[in-house]
Amino acid sequence: GIDATPCALAISPNGRQIYESSCIFAKGTPRRAKMIRVLNAKTGATESRIPLIALGLTVSANGKELIAADFHLAILHVINVATRKQVATVPLASKSSGYLFLQLATGARGAIYAPSTTYLTARAQLYVLRGSV
Repeated sequence: GIDATPCALAISPNGRQIYESSCIFAKGTPRRAKMIRVLNAKTGATESRIPLIALGLTVSANGKELIAADFHLAILHVINVATRKQVATVPLASKSSGYLFLQLATGARGAIYAPSTTYLTARAQLYVLRGSV
C-alpha cells in the first residue's frame, strides 16, 4: 500500500525499478514513509527502502546510480542502485542560501540537471553536473 503521497518518481533505464520518494510534510505521515521506496515496475511491490528523505530523484544514464536531491541541505545524495547504499554527496549551494532543489533530470550523455529556486530572493539557478556524479 501507499504510505504517503508520492512527491517524485524515477524509473531505471531498463524499466525494471521505480524509485519513489514520499511527501513527508503531512501531519501523521508514518516514519516508514520518510524514505525512498524501490518498487518492482511490473508488480508494484516494494523491493526495498533507502533511508533518505528527498524530493527530487533521477537515475544516472547508465542505471548504476540513483541521485536524490535533499532540498533542506542543498546537496545531492548519490546511491549505488545495486547495494542501495549512499556512495557520495555533492554539495550544490550553502544551506543558508535558501535554495530549494525539488526536481532532478538526467539528460544527454549523462548530465544531471538540478534546477533550484530560493525563497529568500525569488532567484532561480540551474546546476548542471556532467559525467559521473
